[in-house]
Amino acid sequence: MIGRRLGKLWQRMRNTVRNKPHDLEFQAEMEEHVRLLAEQYRRQGMTAEGAMLAARRQFGNTTLLQEDLRAMQMIPAIEALRGDLSYAARLLRRNPGFAATAVITLALGIGANTTIFSVCNAMLFRPLPYAEPDRIVMLSERQRDGKPSNVAPANFVDWQNGSRSFSGMAAVRASSFASSFILGGQSEASRLAGGDVSSSFFSVLGVRFMLGRNFLPDEDRPGHDRVAILSYAAWSKWFGADRDIAGKPITLDDKSYTVVGVLPADFQFGSTAADFQARGQADIWVPLALDPQKLQRGAHMLHVIARLKPGVKLAQGQAELDVLAANLAQQYPKNNKDIGIVAVPLTDQVTGSVRVALETPGRGAPERNGRADCAGRKPRAAGTATSDGEPVPGEPRRHCGLRFGACWYCGLNSAVACRPVTRRGDCGRHTNADFYRRDFAGDRNSLRTGSLVRTVARKRRGIA
Repeated sequence: MIGRRLGKLWQRMRNTVRNKPHDLEFQAEMEEHVRLLAEQYRRQGMTAEGAMLAARRQFGNTTLLQEDLRAMQMIPAIEALRGDLSYAARLLRRNPGFAATAVITLALGIGANTTIFSVCNAMLFRPLPYAEPDRIVMLSERQRDGKPSNVAPANFVDWQNGSRSFSGMAAVRASSFASSFILGGQSEASRLAGGDVSSSFFSVLGVRFMLGRNFLPDEDRPGHDRVAILSYAAWSKWFGADRDIAGKPITLDDKSYTVVGVLPADFQFGSTAADFQARGQADIWVPLALDPQKLQRGAHMLHVIARLKPGVKLAQGQAELDVLAANLAQQYPKNNKDIGIVAVPLTDQVTGSVRVALETPGRGAPERNGRADCAGRKPRAAGTATSDGEPVPGEPRRHCGLRFGACWYCGLNSAVACRPVTRRGDCGRHTNADFYRRDFAGDRNSLRTGSLVRTVARKRRGIA
């Protein structure tokens, strides 16, 4: 029974697509019924024309019967959609200019929405593709102006040796300093984007290799670093997805390297959301191989990641890093004086710019100016006067925890490392009086506008 119903449904779908219902026999049958009725009326003494009209009236509306037959043989909803699409295509064909404008507008809208959703889905909705990503942090040097920067190789080694709150710490060369290779031994030479990482990099991220293994600590030394790990894309494109590639030699820049592993297809790494794009990913990974005799403190070229030990909170790790930074400042005052260490969860590091762009559109430029301007100022308590804007001695640098995204005056955005203050919309340095004085001082014609802005500001801050 189910098979018979499925057969009927399949036949109706075929009739709908082909648009050729079997109604010729039905048409002939209706005409035969009308003819027989007309003969009957003629035998009763009616004229041929009158008999035919009477027969058609008695038989009924043949067009309606044909529509009922089509509804039985076809799927009306699909047929109606097909008719609407055909009608729309004819109209667009008559107006090519309007058709081109409509198609371009739809394409741009769909493309923009697809891109935004792809970024949000990869950066905000889904967790990073690592094992326990909430325990992975990004470590940066905090310069004297409060801005984070890349890490010097010598500092990375000292952090790695002196930390106890992290189960592992690794470094990767920043993309602007990363290596690139010419792949030889192929029919056509190809340039591969390289990634230089310490031997513990993939273990800190918790990556499970599709083929082969991770770098060994002994391979992360100068002279022993002729090994490589392939990305899934490079393995598929240039090496024919050879499952026996591990252990085989390849030629990079006319030097022989041994492939020791292949990364999984979903592996990606980056310090920002923009890095998580196909064009921003490395094709091949090689050991960083820092020379212990040539470590530098003035060249800042590394991104550093670390994994917190189980049960260790970020605040504990940050406290340890603060002590470590103070010790390094005493040992190396020339390069490390007033240089701190900042630990930010990798998820926040990657998605921070995306979240700010989505939550506070149009505030990107004020953030860049305001963050350095207000960092290190003491938050103002409710009902007290503000300071003169100078950094308070002994106060840690921190951002104001603004609920609406930015200070009214300087535009400081509270994307990371925020400390809430009592009054919203105040970074601790600037009051609303500063805001009004900057925008409306000396402009008597703008008093009415200033009153309106003050009203709106009070409503946003929950005062009125």
